[in-house]
Amino acid sequence: MAQLLTLHPDVSRRTAQRLLAGWVAGGHIVALGEARARRYVGSVRVVNATGANGTEGIADHFPATIPLSADSRDVLDYVDQPLAARKPVGYQRDFLEAYEPNVTWYLPAPLRRQLHNMGHTAQAGEPAGTYSRAILSRLLIDKRTSRLIANLPLFRANLCPLTFVDVPEAAYSRAILGVYELTRVELLRDVFVWAYERYTRDTQEYLAIKQDLAEPDSIRLAYRDVIKQTVHAVVMRPGEDAMPLITQAVAARVPEPDRAAVLSITVDELRRLHEGVLARYGLRPSEFAAWRAYAAD
Repeated sequence: MAQLLTLHPDVSRRTAQRLLAGWVAGGHIVALGEARARRYVGSVRVVNATGANGTEGIADHFPATIPLSADSRDVLDYVDQPLAARKPVGYQRDFLEAYEPNVTWYLPAPLRRQLHNMGHTAQAGEPAGTYSRAILSRLLIDKRTSRLIANLPLFRANLCPLTFVDVPEAAYSRAILGVYELTRVELLRDVFVWAYERYTRDTQEYLAIKQDLAEPDSIRLAYRDVIKQTVHAVVMRPGEDAMPLITQAVAARVPEPDRAAVLSITVDELRRLHEGVLARYGLRPSEFAAWRAYAAD
């Protein structure tokens, strides 16, 4: 209560008590303790986005699989509060201007060495870009310009790059809020380390398998828009048989010699579809949940 009144001096204690009681009753926050020891924390927020068939979406909470430090949990507890309980902030130019490339370090030296060891590849002594060319088809999955530019130093050093494609939105958005609202990087740091460790491991496994495969998958690259749009169309029609929809879409947009390959890739993409890649196909969790419920039946 004292913290809330300090942040909002124009709000009276009686009004604050009434607001808090309403938020507790509405399930937006949880009251812990009694009397002077009472404190309020954000409850687990659930996205009740309802699909066309009335199916509700999945819980929007920070993934328990990402290990967090005590400082990161402090940031997470703050950004999980309702907006009314957080201090309004504007654009904090001082935070940006205080950063000097190759001079300012947000990560301690031991952690930087750990990340470097994670990203080390067998092509470290080869010409710049050798490793990135070897995983070109994976890089094209995440083609946002800012992320590609951020990876340029890793490309030059033949270190494994980073992609946020499979990072849960609930984790990424909260980590970014911690930087925007508190200018604290601890939560984003932990999400980054977790994502980089997963991606370096998966990429090394991919390269080991890729040695026996044709390189790159030209069909997948040439028809990636058709594949994405077909997957989206199938998921958006949960009550219909998927195969006729896929066959019709492929026949309309793919020349006959490539149709069988594109059909096979599209079916494989649908089989491997999960919550972490929905943004790639322009899908919402509620839409995916509705389609998966029909598919299970």
